[in-house]
Amino acid sequence: MFSFIKGLFKAIIVLLVVVLLVLGYMGFVPGLSSLFGADKPRDLGVVYGAEDFGSWVEKSGVKFETLPADATGKDSLKFSGVVAIDDSFTSEEISANLNQSKWKYYPVSRTQVKIHEDGTVEAAGILRTDRLASYAAVQGLSGEEQEVLDKYLKYVPNNPPFYIRGGVVVRDNKVELNISEARLGRVAAPQRILGDAEMIAAVESFIEDRLNFVPNLHLNSLNFEGGKMNVDGTYPAVQSHAKD
Repeated sequence: MFSFIKGLFKAIIVLLVVVLLVLGYMGFVPGLSSLFGADKPRDLGVVYGAEDFGSWVEKSGVKFETLPADATGKDSLKFSGVVAIDDSFTSEEISANLNQSKWKYYPVSRTQVKIHEDGTVEAAGILRTDRLASYAAVQGLSGEEQEVLDKYLKYVPNNPPFYIRGGVVVRDNKVELNISEARLGRVAAPQRILGDAEMIAAVESFIEDRLNFVPNLHLNSLNFEGGKMNVDGTYPAVQSHAKD
């Protein structure tokens, strides 16, 4: 299941997909016909194991519990309590957390996150389009956002790979993004779009809404300096979910 970093990365991934596919001023939709044969995520070279997930759990202090497999909708995801987190996490720990103990509607899989010494972050994996409708319903997306999602998902191949590269800083749950590259399948977002201030502001606002969806999630600061994800904040002490 996701913890606070999952909330952050899933929001980046999901909204970037929506932005790349939907907003008319991007001129991006016509290129979707070229999306074929790209069914494997980019390998970022991050090798992780069960010990990395164990290290993540120990550092974060978050306890994961399992709900009945037949739990659906909002009943499939619950949070309680609060725990303080002030620690640093490696690429291996983050990637292990993203791929273990997952919520049944978690919208990405086979995910790797690689943090560079200069603070640049790469994320790659598979976007689970087969779960997006359920994810959106539980997350409480607006009617307009849901309509956009439904309208344009028909142009997207089933469960395509994604790739994102850039920088992320969070202060008091306020997000600052600097996205240098974003791809869905073989289609790359034009640089003029990734530098569009209005688009970036919309993405940042969306991520903030997703962070605020989780009770007692407050990031005093989150950055990727020194090749690690450095977190100071709070998160629910117990996260319960129905597994995929």
